[in-house]
Amino acid sequence: MATFCFSRPSLMDPPLFSAKDSSVVDSLAYHSSVSLSCEKRMEGNESEVERLRSCDVYVGYCGRQEPLLMRFVNWLQAEMEMHGFSCFVSNRSLSSDARARAMSRKAMEEATLGFVIITRKSFSNLWSIEELNILLTRKNLIPIFFGLMKGLCLSRNIVEKKGDIWSKYGGELWKKYNGLEGEWSKAVDGLSRLDVMLEVSIHNMRDCVLNAIHLIGKKLGRRDSVEKLMKWKSMAEGKEFPFARNSNFTGRKNEFLELKHMLFGDDEIEGDATFFNLIPQGSCRSNIELHQKKNRGRMKEQRMWKESKEEIELECEHNVDDFGRFILRNEITSSRRKRGSSGLALGKGIACISGESGTGKTELLLEFAYRHSKMYKMVLWINGEGMYVRLNYMNLLPLLGIDVSIVDDNLRIDRTHSVNFEETETKAIQKVRKEFMRGIPYLLVINNLECEKDWWDCRNIMELLPRFGGETHIIISTRLPVVMNLRPLHLSNLSSVEGMSLMTKSLMDAKDVELDALKVMEDRLGRLTFGLGLIGSILSDYSIDPPKLLEAINGMPHRGVQWNGKEGAIFRHNPFLVQLLDFVFLVFIRKKKHRNLAMRMAQVSGCFAASPVPLSLLSLTTEISKQRACSCFCKKYFQKLRRGIANSQANLLKAKAASNQLITLNLARCSASYDYIFFHHITKIYAYQNSGDIVTTSMVRAVNIQGCLPEHLSHIWAAGFLLFKFTSSSTVVNFDVHDLLSFIRKFVIPLANHSFASLSQCDPILDLLRQSTEALESVENHILAGPSAEGTIPFWFCWSSTNSTLDANPFIYQDLAHLRATILETRARFMLLCGQYEIGEQLCRRALNIKEAIYGWEHSETLSTRETMERLLSLQANCSLHDLQEMEKESGIPYLSGHSLKGA
Repeated sequence: MATFCFSRPSLMDPPLFSAKDSSVVDSLAYHSSVSLSCEKRMEGNESEVERLRSCDVYVGYCGRQEPLLMRFVNWLQAEMEMHGFSCFVSNRSLSSDARARAMSRKAMEEATLGFVIITRKSFSNLWSIEELNILLTRKNLIPIFFGLMKGLCLSRNIVEKKGDIWSKYGGELWKKYNGLEGEWSKAVDGLSRLDVMLEVSIHNMRDCVLNAIHLIGKKLGRRDSVEKLMKWKSMAEGKEFPFARNSNFTGRKNEFLELKHMLFGDDEIEGDATFFNLIPQGSCRSNIELHQKKNRGRMKEQRMWKESKEEIELECEHNVDDFGRFILRNEITSSRRKRGSSGLALGKGIACISGESGTGKTELLLEFAYRHSKMYKMVLWINGEGMYVRLNYMNLLPLLGIDVSIVDDNLRIDRTHSVNFEETETKAIQKVRKEFMRGIPYLLVINNLECEKDWWDCRNIMELLPRFGGETHIIISTRLPVVMNLRPLHLSNLSSVEGMSLMTKSLMDAKDVELDALKVMEDRLGRLTFGLGLIGSILSDYSIDPPKLLEAINGMPHRGVQWNGKEGAIFRHNPFLVQLLDFVFLVFIRKKKHRNLAMRMAQVSGCFAASPVPLSLLSLTTEISKQRACSCFCKKYFQKLRRGIANSQANLLKAKAASNQLITLNLARCSASYDYIFFHHITKIYAYQNSGDIVTTSMVRAVNIQGCLPEHLSHIWAAGFLLFKFTSSSTVVNFDVHDLLSFIRKFVIPLANHSFASLSQCDPILDLLRQSTEALESVENHILAGPSAEGTIPFWFCWSSTNSTLDANPFIYQDLAHLRATILETRARFMLLCGQYEIGEQLCRRALNIKEAIYGWEHSETLSTRETMERLLSLQANCSLHDLQEMEKESGIPYLSGHSLKGA
């Protein structure tokens, strides 16, 4: 029976025709749940035959159990489905059923366009040659050379065995074709005369798929599909990587091989721009193939997923492994025991990398992503810090092409029963997971995962990820020993040769005294990658000898700083690293000009979120910190700062020069975005431990002045966390009333409105709105009590000279009260959307009372709030009526009848 599949634009509908041979079940495994045999679907179903005749694209290929080929075919098909093209995918080389072959030929003859994926096996296959001749005759053939080049596929070169490709088997291909040589030559030479074709390699797989979609859209006249593709390209451009590639990446060859095995399985993928090669790894493959021959007649069963918080494991019935190969029971047991002891699960599409701070986890992930980015549609990079991982994950919605402005029908406000926020956010998460499991390969990188459970609601990180084993691959870097019961691949220290290469580019001219000093520093740093790179940068940038550098670092006094918590463990266990950083910052202090600014930029970096920081925002923070804005910063100068420094091009140029110093010393990384900088985790910890509340307040002030949604989204969240004290940190942020109102108006309310569109990030938004309400109430109570009242509030502002602040400046109180009513109404609307009508009524009633007192009963602001209140009461009554009806059905007691109510 043939292996083929007819695909319609809608992903919810199953393919029209699909048939599978027992030997190639794994080639279209992800279609198994929606496939039906062509005989059953064809009987008495003429509408599906008509749909077959109106097929947009026919895709033919030839291959058996070739992972790269199947990855490309599945990707191409899923991409066509997403853009609304109906396609018929067929592998006629594995067909043994005449009716199925006839159906494939019918689809080929009726399709508007025909794609044939050309491999070396295609020239010796009867059905591939037939596909070429038919589509060449219809003049709608678009060949895709997979691992080949068009110029090498000439019949004369193949027969005469010219070139490295055909030197061994070229002359026999037309004989293996089992047809006429003239017919074979006509098909092969016809490829060379085509103007439109695509060439695929592991270095341009993404470009080939997207170019194919663009070509289909133009050929079929689908301008909307072409515009959609171009819009996505422009939106995704420059958003794959948070920072630039490290040109000085050193070592980690074995870790690269392990990482490939964990993602792709037992086969190592090698290739250049032209060829693909799959190299078997060890005798395990031969044992599996030997046992496969013994069980060739046995039918393979469907995969069964076992997914839970305690265990994630892909199990297959009848002793079939993840690649459709039969294995013995003792082999399954030994492989599971091996995975349990070594902690490495191969071929599941997930890899975990662990190691201490500064060991090079991020560099390894970044280098792997850059090397293999073209094998994925997009690299999606997420920072895994506890308070930001969910926010960063939900920000993937627009990059995946998901419309966040559409709320599902079952979540609208006209539903008859309440829904909690966990259900609504689960819906949004399922949208992302569904996109990952569509069949389009993505590379999801979660960098520096701090905890398996979410900071907000303890949701397991596994609930955010797609099922393992699909086309989307997941890489996680963490300092945790175990993640999701999968022991990570632990990064060990660099070798001595690799460590020396980081500290100095050439060892040829090094003297014995210099080598001894380098070895001492290497040992005292524990071969920490971050420290070794920092020493190498100092040696090259300052032209200092290694013995003098060692002497200068040893001369730094040991400070009595308490490095608390897990973040400070690296400094507690490595005092030489602390001395090294103290020496670097001492050099910054003594060197004027840009290096003094670089020191201040590094000091304030610890307050920002773990994402690239814009230089303009960083420069403004350092300027505010320099002027001691928190305690003695006069209002007049602060207003001047708002107008001048925020938009000063000269300060931006200075910040650019200072950032280059930080990047040169490896204290920070160059971001992929223009005028952004990414600080190393160790730099941020060191800076935060050595800075006080002044730096924290300076960061919040700078965000309030220059922050912009959505460009600075993560840093705005970080400022909100500091301002409203979401953590138990003792850091104090001093803010005046005007800045507090400005921050809430500019950032808190827009963030809440954005969440309404997608019904996601519910817990952070609710906490932010609640903390904002409490802060405004605290300030309002203090204003009403007067400046002479006892007690303090966490917001500093200048009181007027009169005894009554409300009488002296009533606009402050009016603005504050109006903003508090707006937040209360915003929270009520949130409860309205999610069915929490009773809580929404209480919040809306408080907002209505405030607006009535300020504006009166007939004001437009009051009328708008009253409409929200009436809607809440109406829906609450309908919900209560619905509950009574359900109670009548369950108990049989007529609660709604007059007698029962009168009796009650």
